[in-house]
Amino acid sequence: MRRQGDARLGKDLFVKACSHCHSLQEEVHPSNPRLRGPHLSGLVGRRAGAIRGFPYSQDMRHSHLVWEARTLLQFLRNPNDVLAGTKAPYVHMKKSPDREDIVAFLQVATNPARR
Repeated sequence: MRRQGDARLGKDLFVKACSHCHSLQEEVHPSNPRLRGPHLSGLVGRRAGAIRGFPYSQDMRHSHLVWEARTLLQFLRNPNDVLAGTKAPYVHMKKSPDREDIVAFLQVATNPARR
């Protein structure tokens, strides 16, 4: 039986691994020098490279990738397998349960209607 992601564990992992570059709040200005990645508000279901004003790589801007659980799990495993031209200075998340936990957290935390 496949393990379900645990959003509570995912929150801790997000804080440790992702919050240095990404905010969960849309209100954070896209050019905030502290955050090198785009905000993640409304992430699930959004087309990759769609935050206006964020300096995405050309490959990200022109991709047809949509952030869903499956694509997020793949991206967290190895961003370059999903999108070769990404600028993300990301170290691969090796453990599948950790990736599943972060995705479970992102599905809740990035949905403005569920906060």
